[in-house]
This record gives sequence, C-alpha cells and structure tokens, in this order.
Amino acid sequence: MARKALPDGVIGTLQRLFGHDDDRSLLTKLAGTLPLKRHVLEPGSNVSKRSMHCDNLIKNMLALDTVFNSQEFVCKLANGEAKPAEISEKIQAAKARLEKKMQAYAYWVDRIDSLEEVLTSATGFEEFALEDRLSIDVRGRSLDTGSPYALRAVRLLEQVEERGRNSLLNADQLNEKAWALYRLGVHEQAVELVQQAVEIEPAHAEAWLLQALHSLTQKRSAQRERALYEFEKEQAEPLSGHEYWADEMRDAAEDRMGAALERHRHVVFHALKNWPMTQDSGTKRYRYRDQYEEVRASCIDWLFALTAPNTRCLSTVPDWMCGRLRF
Repeated sequence: MARKALPDGVIGTLQRLFGHDDDRSLLTKLAGTLPLKRHVLEPGSNVSKRSMHCDNLIKNMLALDTVFNSQEFVCKLANGEAKPAEISEKIQAAKARLEKKMQAYAYWVDRIDSLEEVLTSATGFEEFALEDRLSIDVRGRSLDTGSPYALRAVRLLEQVEERGRNSLLNADQLNEKAWALYRLGVHEQAVELVQQAVEIEPAHAEAWLLQALHSLTQKRSAQRERALYEFEKEQAEPLSGHEYWADEMRDAAEDRMGAALERHRHVVFHALKNWPMTQDSGTKRYRYRDQYEEVRASCIDWLFALTAPNTRCLSTVPDWMCGRLRF
C-alpha cells in the first residue's frame, strides 16, 4: 500500500500551494538548504511548519529558480548573501535568455494564422520553402525577422534546464545546453557552459568545438573593428575630434583583438586534438571538415608565430627557417 503523503511534507505543501506536485524533486532538494531548514519541524525532516513566511519562501524560491535556473544562486538570494553586482550580472544573463526565447515563440505566434492558410492550400512540400510563404499578422509583435528553427533550440534548452532543476548536469548535458544557447545567439553564456563541461571532461570534443568556433568568430569580429577604425583615422582631418575619436576606438579594438587572440590560442590546439570524428565503413573521418581545416590552419599559424625569430623558442632567422622546413 502506498504511503499517504504528509499534509505538510513536500508533496502536500506543493499541492496546497499550487494544486500540483510537479516540482517535488526540486523542492526536496531545496528543503535540505539553509533557507528552508529554518522552517522544518525537526532536523532531517522535509515536513515544514505551516506559516505564511514558509509559504512565501517556497513560492519565491521556486519562482526565482524558473528565472535563474540555479538553485545555488536562489539560495544565496534567500540567505541575503548575493551582492548587487552579482544580482545585476545574473539578471542581465536571464534577460538575454528570456528575450531569445520570447523571440523564438513570437516568430510562430505572429505567423500562425498565415501558417493555416499555407497548409490548407499547399499541394506539396517540395515546391517551396515554408518561411518564404509565411506572412506576419498585422498585430505581429516580433522585433526582428527571427527564424522558424529557433523554437527547436528553445525547446532543447528548456528540456536541459528542466533536467538541471532536479540534478546536476553532466558534461554532455552542459554541452547540449550550451549549443542551444549558442544557436539562440546567447554566446557568452554558452561559452561559460562548455568551459564547465571541459572541466568535468577535459577531452569533450563538442565542447572544445564550440569554443573554437566562437574564438574564430571573435577574432574575425575584432579584426574587422580594428580595420574600420584605422580607416576612420585615415579619413579624419589631422588633430580633429574625428581623429581623436577614431584613435580611441582603434585602441579599444586593439584591446579586444588582443583578448580574442589570447582566447583563440588557448582553445584551438585543444579543439584540434579533440576534434569530433565519425566512423564511416570502418574509416574515421573528421566532422565539420571546413571548420576543421580552418582550426588546423590557425594552429599552424600560431606555431609559426611562436617559433619566429627573436622569440623564446628560436632566436635566429636560420633556426626559424629550419623549423619551418620541418613543418
């Protein structure tokens, strides 16, 4: 016979407060943390004292977990341990994720009436691309054109986030969440997640791949910025405000370029060493061949740069030329 749920246990409390017990695994975890421990009837118990303060604490912690997707940070908030700078950083990160999710859902909300018309009149899916025929409803709220495929990334992200509410994510799950965020355009948070993944599993191929692709993107972006402000400086009148502004912006771009190159050098060798492979008829092949060639070329460029004359590796031109011939 199944044991009856205690009225003030985890399940009973959730049913009383929300009418369901969907978050029982999460609340069971939170019940063992300091904020809620203060409200249990006895140590080691999940039975809480019924009070307005305890109810508010449970409601607030569950609500904040849906925003931040981090029990650790929610507990810091509940304990009053979170600093204003950390709160601001977490808020901005959550805002970026939620805005991307909203845009992905809004794409289809704004086009759902048009979708009915297209599907009703369609004769064959081989004749057209669906996104070319969809029109935005006159009440459409999308801030940009969006993508019909972004919703897949959102759903994947939400699935991984839900798993993370009940248990710690492993390296594969962190990587999965990172790729979903990256496809939604939340790049910095994605990179932080794959960095966590390689701390758990240092040879995680997909995690190093994402870092390498991001570092290449950052490097190219910094190069374009630097070239733009160099051009602006050339076009400016000498000693003018325009020239002064271009100088400052170019210096800032140089700093970003330096940081991008440092990050690029740090990840490309790891990415090349652990590049994802597939087995086809007994033969191993590199996946994402174009990106592989680009990362490989970057590694060779770095090796030449590191062994150039007057560096710590090789100090003379003949030594450097011999090194080049060996490559």
